[in-house]
Amino acid sequence: MFDFTRIKLVARREVTTRFKMKAYRITLIVQVIVAILAGLSPIAISYFTGDSLGGQVIVVDETNSSLATSLQGRLTDDIPGLPPLEVVEYTEGADSARSAVKDGDAALAVILTNENGAPNYEIVTSNSGVFDITAQRVQAAIVAGNVEVEAIQLGVPQDQAAGLVAAPAITVEGPQGETQNPADNFSGPMFAVVNIGLVLIYMSLIMYGTWIAQGVVEEKSSRMMEIMVNAATPRDLLVGKILGVLIAGLCQTVPMLLAGGLAFALQPRIANAMGVQLTSTFDLDFAAISFQAIWVFLVYFVLGYMLYGSLFAATGSLVSRQEEVNQAIAPIMILVIVGLMLAYVVMALPDSLFSRVLFQIPFTSPFVAMARILMGNPGTGEILMSIAILAVTGLLAMLLAGRVYRTGVLMYGQKPSLLSIFRLNRAQTVAR
Repeated sequence: MFDFTRIKLVARREVTTRFKMKAYRITLIVQVIVAILAGLSPIAISYFTGDSLGGQVIVVDETNSSLATSLQGRLTDDIPGLPPLEVVEYTEGADSARSAVKDGDAALAVILTNENGAPNYEIVTSNSGVFDITAQRVQAAIVAGNVEVEAIQLGVPQDQAAGLVAAPAITVEGPQGETQNPADNFSGPMFAVVNIGLVLIYMSLIMYGTWIAQGVVEEKSSRMMEIMVNAATPRDLLVGKILGVLIAGLCQTVPMLLAGGLAFALQPRIANAMGVQLTSTFDLDFAAISFQAIWVFLVYFVLGYMLYGSLFAATGSLVSRQEEVNQAIAPIMILVIVGLMLAYVVMALPDSLFSRVLFQIPFTSPFVAMARILMGNPGTGEILMSIAILAVTGLLAMLLAGRVYRTGVLMYGQKPSLLSIFRLNRAQTVAR
């Protein structure tokens, strides 16, 4: 059915051609640099924003209600990834407190006044961003303290009043009877891994699929295809080109993954050497990335590439000019984009019926697999079925693409249509 010697020669030619391209080598270098910068970017962000997440909170209490003591007791809790806050009673007035924040002598100021018998809280911060984590922490502490004070004034005992603002114990029971704490239900490192995997699969399918389509059109326009068809069957040419581009693509992707992985792995050590405390948002433990994440990415990337690569190759064989490539592959590009968008829905609802159905559809499973497997709880049978369906669909797509490829590569100056392809295929079959 396939001549593996010819397939090997075609794949080798494709890889060699890519390696000789200057753009390929430049892209490889740029990808490695970007991966390293991405791995080290949390350190830079924490370095420049670390001071705004901690420091001194000065309190101007014009009502003598012991606000500083209340805040001190609530802001000294150990929050992983966030620097501690020091609460200080400030006696030099509200205007002086505002100046202290403006000059950088304090991270934040809280000014408490009494207006018409009701407390009025004013938070002064030098951070103009919408998401001021320090201001949010102080605001939450003020609300909790205010609720406790009002409860005591209504006659609630102090220990019971404190319980009103304490976080309750909540557990969630999953479909398999497992129980989890919602605070532990979200894994920052795994969430980052799924996002990185989705972006890599999306970019790789688009880039390498476009390589295949453009390569086919280039060979047709130069009439080289006529010579190659005489040396190998169109089906062998198709498989060889798909495998060659895959190998060339992996030679770009693997160094990028290794460089980025090394940067992430060394991130805590580099941060400690620089005296930088990573914030909770960027404190990612790359060691938490399991072997499961690696095999899921590789299996679904390779099988998804075989499926979409066949479609790109078949589509590229139907046009004869480079100007027509983008228009021809537009439907496939839309299919890839839809798969990526649906994957983000699966990330939010990894165990829903909708996610389980998308996990079995071959055109969406390469994208939703990482979210479904790494963030959900699929059974072994469900995973094996998804892989089997994707593999069989990829093989069928390659066989079908081979028939289209056999006809399309020899179509010059003709408007491609399913009817014309069917007629030419039938004529070639009868001739044999």
